[in-house]
Amino acid sequence: MYAADNVIIEDNINEERDEDAAIKDFKAYGDVLIFDTTYRTNKYGLICAPFVGINNHWRTTMFGCAFITDEKADTFVWLLSIFKKSLCGIEPKSIFTNQDLAMSMGESSVYPNSRHRLCLWHLQKNFVSHFGTLKTNPEFKNILLAQDVSKTWIRKKKEWFDRLYGLRDKWCTTLSKDIFSAGILSSQRVEVTNRAISFKPNRTTKLLEFFHIFEATVKRWRSTEKSDNFRYTTEKPRTTTKILKHAAEVYTLNLYKDFKLEFDTSLGAYAREKTTSMQYVKFFDVSLDEDNKHTYQVIYYTLNHEFMCSCMCFTETGLLSFHILKIMQMYSIHAIPERYILKRWTKLAKSMIWDENESV
Repeated sequence: MYAADNVIIEDNINEERDEDAAIKDFKAYGDVLIFDTTYRTNKYGLICAPFVGINNHWRTTMFGCAFITDEKADTFVWLLSIFKKSLCGIEPKSIFTNQDLAMSMGESSVYPNSRHRLCLWHLQKNFVSHFGTLKTNPEFKNILLAQDVSKTWIRKKKEWFDRLYGLRDKWCTTLSKDIFSAGILSSQRVEVTNRAISFKPNRTTKLLEFFHIFEATVKRWRSTEKSDNFRYTTEKPRTTTKILKHAAEVYTLNLYKDFKLEFDTSLGAYAREKTTSMQYVKFFDVSLDEDNKHTYQVIYYTLNHEFMCSCMCFTETGLLSFHILKIMQMYSIHAIPERYILKRWTKLAKSMIWDENESV
């Protein structure tokens, strides 16, 4: 147990020491960190601050957990510094948090090279809490009927919406594609934080009771990971398509499903080559409609099978988009180029850690 005036961090000792398991997990999956302090989960009013990540099966994994008594910038700096030190100084590429200025200041101080993101799940909850009260307001209804909503925003919620707009680079999916985030900002992953903090304690829970709930949660998550690992050794997706066979060999089952969805989408896509004088570079417009209304631009470097797409899906999620897969089909590329296989999504995501242990 680590203790300070304003922070208590619990260590859990299991069959494998939790700190050892957490370090292994962080080495493999620490490129994305979810840090949340919105839960008061005990009778003492302490703030629960779990550190959570996403493993290679796209399931939540626990890196650590803390209790703090306040949400001041100094507290977050201290806590994140301890967390960073305990996890070998590794810096995530993206850190997802709730909307908190002090937390943001702490992150930028301790993790200057990480991108601070805001969880859409929290933003949606906050939006409902801010906008929802207006729906029962007779004055708002009258203004809405009069098609003069701007007055309501100015008088009621303009400050909150202006602040949210000022932070748009941290939550807007269009502005957040230039760095890896495991796809957390995409709509289908919007409740990842809510699912992650599923301890189910309440305000009357004592710390010792919380510890047992926390311990059971971590055990359940790790048991699920073991089951997922066993599944991919026994369950083989049935396919005769060469590139899907390759994807099934390298990716875990859940990630294979995501890849297959992109591949299936590519089958119905349209690709139009654009004229160019460059010999080994091809340019394409790819869309799902024949009228070319919503297109993305794909560049294909034929000599080394390198692709670039304006959707930036690979940069953001680590999986190829259907736009690129469409061009790969056109050129009979039946295997995923090695540069586009992100190890953290593969069956051997922890192989580097295994190798390190064997060399000791």
